Amino acid sequence: MSDSAEYRRMLERERERLRAAVRALDDRSLGRSLGESISESSTYDQHPADIGTETFEREKDFGLREDHMATLRMVERALQRLEEGTYGRCEGCGRPIPEARLRAVPWTARCLECQRALEDGGARDRGRPAGEDARPAFSSFTDESPLDPVGFDGEDAWQAVARFGTSNTPSDIPGARDYGDAYVGADEEVGTVQRVERLPDPDRRPGRRRPPAKRS
Repeated sequence: MSDSAEYRRMLERERERLRAAVRALDDRSLGRSLGESISESSTYDQHPADIGTETFEREKDFGLREDHMATLRMVERALQRLEEGTYGRCEGCGRPIPEARLRAVPWTARCLECQRALEDGGARDRGRPAGEDARPAFSSFTDESPLDPVGFDGEDAWQAVARFGTSNTPSDIPGARDYGDAYVGADEEVGTVQRVERLPDPDRRPGRRRPPAKRS
């Protein structure tokens, strides 16, 4: 390609710009902990709402860094294609990529039609955990089911650990009187009278009745 030297210069400039942007993010905030970046010795005693702005800015910086790194990887692959002599040819259909597209996005590996087909095919969802397709978050909550199930479901599992403490305060949950009640569903009936009744019986077998205890 006659313009390969020009494309190489464009890619190398973009690579340096992205590397500088990543270094700036690391030096500015991401190279330090959240507590250090906001001059706090600890963030455990901070309610999420108290440091909401700082948390948002840090998440934004993480997102920008990941976006820069993704583009940087594409630039590196484009430079590799220049070395191999395959730069400017679409990886999808094999046809030459129009010059206007290469000048606009010099690190692209596909023509516009193949890129659109790739995105419409759901490629933007790749990289997500496979479990999201099988079971959405908290999909096993059955307390509102008309069948009134009594099994230990997802909501029961959440409540079993939430009672040990969350970031909520009693003022966040209607009806809560103490921090031990500051989670959704804390007022639900457990189905047992004494705590000992919640303990599992390892000797219990389906269809087998335990003999009555002998009186002394």
